[in-house]
Amino acid sequence: MTAGLEPAAAVEVRRLGGPEPLSAARGAVRVPGDLLLGARLALGLRSAPRVILELATALPGEADGFQPALSRIAWEEWLPRELSWAVRVTGTTEELRSPLHTARLVKDSIRDRFTARGLACPPVDPRGARVLVDFRLERGTASAGIDLGGHSLHARGTGRQGPAPLREDVAAGLALLAGVDAERALLDPFCGTGTLIAEAAALRARHPAEPAAGDAGRLRAASLHQPPAGGDRPRAGAGADPAARAVPRLGPEPARDRGGARGARSPGAGATRRARVRRGRDRRAAGRAGTRADEPAVGL
Repeated sequence: MTAGLEPAAAVEVRRLGGPEPLSAARGAVRVPGDLLLGARLALGLRSAPRVILELATALPGEADGFQPALSRIAWEEWLPRELSWAVRVTGTTEELRSPLHTARLVKDSIRDRFTARGLACPPVDPRGARVLVDFRLERGTASAGIDLGGHSLHARGTGRQGPAPLREDVAAGLALLAGVDAERALLDPFCGTGTLIAEAAALRARHPAEPAAGDAGRLRAASLHQPPAGGDRPRAGAGADPAARAVPRLGPEPARDRGGARGARSPGAGATRRARVRRGRDRRAAGRAGTRADEPAVGL
């Protein structure tokens, strides 16, 4: 995630029912938890672009050390045979300066696990992977896990139309740091396309549902699969109640005029108040295993 927004993500994790974070620094927030908590965060978290379920932490930071350790992880339980996968890497060391090279080493270690057990390894597809393996190098150690969102969560959007020069997760983090609530007006200093207003309204409208008994399997299916092409948010698994899993969307209304006011509402969340944006001119100036929210870089 963007450096400096870790406190905002920590606040949102607690609002979504998560425990007190173990750490919140260096572009990541770590919390103890299981797959169910990770899936809930992947479905509802707005201030972090990725949610990682860590399968191993405190691994050696050298290739000779982490490759045998990776081969001992039960990847066959996390990489279904029918789904393609890829590796994304964050961080470098003096030995491993290329994330692409590190991703190849991780990929080979995972394949060795399948080969040693006489199992067919699922296909690797860097461009269209359905499951992403996350590998992070940090301060001489490494961690490995599964990216529960499968893609950057900011792409879910809020239903606001038009380009967003300010990324949605960054806007949500700024709104959280500003202490957005329903009792005070929110001033958008950017006067742009309304991303900050939209994210603030989405944060206020969201009421995450508590998973019912027996939902763990459906949430697992939802967290480990990317949405279909053209989709803009994760979907619950087959048979789940869409209303209970839906991420509230802020449906835009047509602008009344190009330089006037615009309104946005959230009918799906039952919101009755309207968020209004006015354009104007500034006359004054011409370690523990758990769940991690962060943003990996590149990989294979």
